[in-house]
Amino acid sequence: MHRSAFSEEDPFTRLRSAFRKEGSLHAGLVRPVFSRCERVRPKKDFLFHLHQHHEFEIIFIIRGPYHYRHNDECFRLPKNTVLILEPGDWHQDRCRPPLDYAAILCTLRSRGDGKHLPSLRFFREDTPLSRRYVTFKASIFLPLLEKIAQETQVNDAFTANLQDTFMEELFWRLARSFDPKLLSSWLAPSASKEQFLARLSSAMARHTHHSISVPKLAHSLGLSQRSLSLRCASLLGDSPAPFPAVQNRAGAEASCRNGDVGQRSEPPTRICQSLPFLPRL
Repeated sequence: MHRSAFSEEDPFTRLRSAFRKEGSLHAGLVRPVFSRCERVRPKKDFLFHLHQHHEFEIIFIIRGPYHYRHNDECFRLPKNTVLILEPGDWHQDRCRPPLDYAAILCTLRSRGDGKHLPSLRFFREDTPLSRRYVTFKASIFLPLLEKIAQETQVNDAFTANLQDTFMEELFWRLARSFDPKLLSSWLAPSASKEQFLARLSSAMARHTHHSISVPKLAHSLGLSQRSLSLRCASLLGDSPAPFPAVQNRAGAEASCRNGDVGQRSEPPTRICQSLPFLPRL
């Protein structure tokens, strides 16, 4: 007699299976890397004068309103709004009680060799400032911020990797929250650009354990070196040279001489210790 695959004698029951979804390959080439985070809860009116950062600054408004000047425009945002400021954006914050917000800073780096990619942007150049914030779900994003903050209390070899892992999830969930039409081309590429990224990723995967020059990489893709460089600059904000498996000997030797292989240049993580980082959900 045939026994059911889910009979009572089975040692377990498969309730649900999950498989990897097909999607954009940008996550395979670029990784968001955590720099630091702050919790701001002013006791009295305070003005952060006009300033800018070399990193992305992501501001989660836990309790509003939040008044700020972004480049030459002024805004007032309510609670449960997240704002993304790109590297180089001039901004000014007017902090008034009972304001409460968390700010997290990150950079975008090449996955593999960790080189900073300062040219990459989150939004298209023509995205208005009034579309660079969106309502966020506290139940999704605040626990991720809490996990990043909790890792600050741990000092072992895994702390930075875990912080970057949580930062990466937070970043991709943020990208999902915005209209794809507002996002930079490397985040929401067209079908043809997606095909190019797939070919580029495949070519790099074949040279994981040894370097390949840019001319040879271009030849393997059936492109001129100029065409390859232009496409990478358009989609990824840089030439193909900074990415894994595409290095010249002189650059590799310079890195070894300078002792900067595998090191990160971000400032140490700094959390405001006087406050619990996030409220209980």
